[in-house]
Amino acid sequence: MAENTEKTNLREKYPQLFEVFSAELIEFALSEKTARQIANICIEHRVMEKEKVEGIAFRVTYALFGELPKENLVVTFEEGLDIEKEKAENIAKKVDEIIFSNIPSSSQKEGQGKEKSSQALDSTQGKGTKEGEPKEDSKPFDKDAYREPID
Repeated sequence: MAENTEKTNLREKYPQLFEVFSAELIEFALSEKTARQIANICIEHRVMEKEKVEGIAFRVTYALFGELPKENLVVTFEEGLDIEKEKAENIAKKVDEIIFSNIPSSSQKEGQGKEKSSQALDSTQGKGTKEGEPKEDSKPFDKDAYREPID
C-alpha cells in the first residue's frame, strides 16, 4: 500500500518522467531489489564508503534512464569516485551482468523507438547536406558551455 502511495507521489511530483519512460523501467530502477543488487555488488568489490556506494547507485540509475552510456560507467566510477581502474571495470561488468541484463523488455523497445525517432529528427535537420558532408547546426551556440580555469 505504501509503495502505491509512493508511486502516486512520484507521478504527481514528476509527471514528465512518466511521459518519457515506461512505468516498468521507473519501477525497475527504483525498486528495492535493484538497490540491494547495487549494494551487493559494492560489498563484493569492497566498496564500503557511503559516498562511493551512493555515487555508484546514482551513476547506474543515470545509465538505466539513458542519460549516461553504460559503456562510460568504468570511466565515471574511476574518475568521478576515485575507484581503481580494475575495480571500476569489475563493478561495471557485474552491473551489466546483474542489472542491465534484467531491464524490462518493454522499456528497451521504447528506448530503441526514441533513438530511431531522434535519428530521424537529426537527419531532417541537416538541410541540403549530401552524404559525407558535415551537417550545419541550425542554431549556433551563444556561449561556450565549457571553460578552462585560468591559472
